[in-house]
Amino acid sequence: MLEDLLFTNSEGEGIPARFLRPADGHPPVPALIYAHAHGNRYEMGRDELTEGRPALVGPYAPDLQQLGIAALCLEMPCFGARQHPA
Repeated sequence: MLEDLLFTNSEGEGIPARFLRPADGHPPVPALIYAHAHGNRYEMGRDELTEGRPALVGPYAPDLQQLGIAALCLEMPCFGARQHPA
C-alpha cells in the first residue's frame, strides 16, 4: 500500500513523501527511511522508491513489500516536487 504524504517544515515549506506499507503487515513492522539518489536526475525524487532508476537498480518497493518492510522516502530539496519552490 502506497501513501503520498506532505510534511511541513519549520519554515512552512511542504515536504512531499511517499510511504510504503506492507499490504499484510500488522503493526509493528520493520521500517526504513529511503534516501533517493542524486545522479543528476532532479525530476525523480521520491518516485525512485517505486519506479527505480535504470542507472542504479530497479525499484525497491516490491522487494520491501514482499519482505514486510515499511519505507518512508522524503523528497529532498531541489528534487521532484521541490525542484521549483514557490
